[in-house]
Amino acid sequence: MFKNKLDKNPKYFTVCFYTVITVIICAVFLKILFNWGSFKSGVSAVITVLAPFLIGIFIAYLFYPLVMLFKKKVFMRVFHEKVSLTLGIIVTYVLILGLLAIIIAYIIPQIGSSLMDLYGKVTSNYDRVPEFFDWLGEQFPNVDFTGIKTWIQENIPALVENLSNYITGSISDILSASVTVIKWILNVIIAVIVSIYFIVDKDRLLRGFRRLVFAILKKERGSKFMSVGKNCNTIFGNFLYGKIIDSIIIGIICFFAMWILGLPFCLLVSVIVGITNIIPYFGPFIGAIPGAIIILMVGWQEMLIFIILILCIQLFDGYILGPKILGEGTGLRPIWVIFGIVVGGYIAGAIGMFLGVPTVAVIAYLVNLKTEESLRKQEIESLTNDNDSHKVDKFNVKDMFRKKNTKKEGK
Repeated sequence: MFKNKLDKNPKYFTVCFYTVITVIICAVFLKILFNWGSFKSGVSAVITVLAPFLIGIFIAYLFYPLVMLFKKKVFMRVFHEKVSLTLGIIVTYVLILGLLAIIIAYIIPQIGSSLMDLYGKVTSNYDRVPEFFDWLGEQFPNVDFTGIKTWIQENIPALVENLSNYITGSISDILSASVTVIKWILNVIIAVIVSIYFIVDKDRLLRGFRRLVFAILKKERGSKFMSVGKNCNTIFGNFLYGKIIDSIIIGIICFFAMWILGLPFCLLVSVIVGITNIIPYFGPFIGAIPGAIIILMVGWQEMLIFIILILCIQLFDGYILGPKILGEGTGLRPIWVIFGIVVGGYIAGAIGMFLGVPTVAVIAYLVNLKTEESLRKQEIESLTNDNDSHKVDKFNVKDMFRKKNTKKEGK
């Protein structure tokens, strides 16, 4: 009888194993919580060391669809696979790096010139702002704008001085940051090289990862893990690629529309509008407010034209261009989109505001998948999702302007 008590019991072993794992996870969590400053510094140091590799992975993730587009649709018709891949990489990197070189050589100096011109406008014509409120007072005599006008008259000189100090300080910082610039250039060069190797070895890396997954998990669980991972990648990529393409198009439309209407600071404002449009919901407002303030330095009539233009562009983006490129988007309700923006912005600033939304979408997909699986096991069919939300269509650059067919074929 004593011998039987010492026999192995798989049930008790499993309970003990999960208990030990839970205790270890709780201990690590408490250790991190009570030493948050040291943990954060350690993570920052690791990220700094791995920055070239992390940037390289991100570049490879962004460039890969375009490389495949050139490879399959252009070069595979003439050359075999390896040569086509090499030519696709060369054309993609030359095209994108060439565009960046044009931006650095032409657009950035234009933006700098616009900033200096803006400073001159602010210092010489800041009295236009009170005139704008005088005009509002004439149009709306029942509304008292005296308090706002007084506050602006008292604070505009300080604003001008701060703007002057900021521009002067920025130029000084740029001149004194040569070592940092050289370091970042080296990191970018290493990142570009790393990204090329990741694209070339993509199939080999995935095969190694797949072997590791199936070596750890059983065949059924491994297949499910790879399928879920593929869908998570599709959800994240759909938003990432689609939103970047959408924002570039909006920036270009804004530039040409402002140029046709004769509005000032076309390039500077369009760059702001295009970049901030990446952020869902809040992006258009974040970009429109500084743009309106900048144009107000020239005249309030131009500012009103700009505001109307931005409203028209955002309506076009929200109802026509955005759905055309992004389809149904992330499938998140607005409250979760706002949650992703706020939390992502708190953790990683502007980049976090952009990446927070697809990250929350991936988490929501995983939670929904696990919930549906649990409900089906309990045979609670009334609470399961019948629209097969776990099935995700992959984003394709060549199909981004193709009309989406929403009709389902009969079973």
